[in-house]
Amino acid sequence: MTNYLHSGIYTDPETVTFGKLHPNAKSLGLTPEDIINDAFPVSQAEILKRLAELPSVLPDYLRYTSGNVSPEKLAAVAASEHDFSLNNLLQEAKDPQTTAARLAELAQSEIVAVREAVSEHPSASPETIYDLAGDEYFGVRYRAAQHPVATPETLYGLAADESESIREAVAEHPNSPPEALQELSKDNNWEIRKLVASHPHASPETFYDLAGDLNVDVRCAVGMNPAAPADTVNELAGDEDWRVRAAVGMNPAAPADTVNELAGDEDWRVRAAVGMNPSDPVDTVIKLAQDEAWQVRAAVAANPNTPSDTVNELAGDEDWRVAQAANQTIEESKVTPTPGFKMSFGG
Repeated sequence: MTNYLHSGIYTDPETVTFGKLHPNAKSLGLTPEDIINDAFPVSQAEILKRLAELPSVLPDYLRYTSGNVSPEKLAAVAASEHDFSLNNLLQEAKDPQTTAARLAELAQSEIVAVREAVSEHPSASPETIYDLAGDEYFGVRYRAAQHPVATPETLYGLAADESESIREAVAEHPNSPPEALQELSKDNNWEIRKLVASHPHASPETFYDLAGDLNVDVRCAVGMNPAAPADTVNELAGDEDWRVRAAVGMNPAAPADTVNELAGDEDWRVRAAVGMNPSDPVDTVIKLAQDEAWQVRAAVAANPNTPSDTVNELAGDEDWRVAQAANQTIEESKVTPTPGFKMSFGG
């Protein structure tokens, strides 16, 4: 398994030969001593400080300075010791029992894999996640952006990240503040704007701006969002694209007058969407239960919130697809249909 020494040199701890310690050594013109000097800081005081943390290496290093240990052996022992230390740190960073205080210390590790493990640890504190959100490595920042305890402040900072994946994570994080979502509503990636349009914390201004987005999926997300202001939803109810009007028709928080209006839309797909709305007014349900399009009646029949007497009526619909949807609803809700009852709306 490939691991890093302090300076980032790749090593294979199972191999003690110089060529395997640094695969590009010959082409780079490196000597075994170069490997050691690059693996640890040049300063002898700093070398001893580093090696003091690796007990099994220190005696060999002292002998090496006196000429009794080969550079190859010292580099191999250092690599093996480093691998052991790395594994211990990783295990500690992944251990569910590791405390928040210890995780804060591990977050300062020079080893990227350790910081990544800390950034997704469930016990990491908000302060630790905040620190890791500024990490130079994508993997650490990405996990920080997904962490449940990421604070609004942390997420606001990550909203300007160069990585689209991290900005996406911020756009769908439940803790993202309105200010971060406002910034992301201007993102060049429409999928990020769509996530913002679906977010419950977006501000009224953000919803208003996204209601005019050129991308139909973004407008649909606004129209379907229960958190969107009523005036914005009403505006989208008049959108030229039927998909946007259908999205509004399915919004459980849409004003009753708007839903009733959409129940008379010229496009049956919009009316069917209204028929699926769990908050449909009773008069709207009765109206749609008699719609000429079987798809609309089937939508009403499949709606678990449709009154039982209406479902019973639709169970006798002349179109088998409507009747099947109604009977399925009856079975799931344990509504008992009236024996022998059958009704047809025709068409």
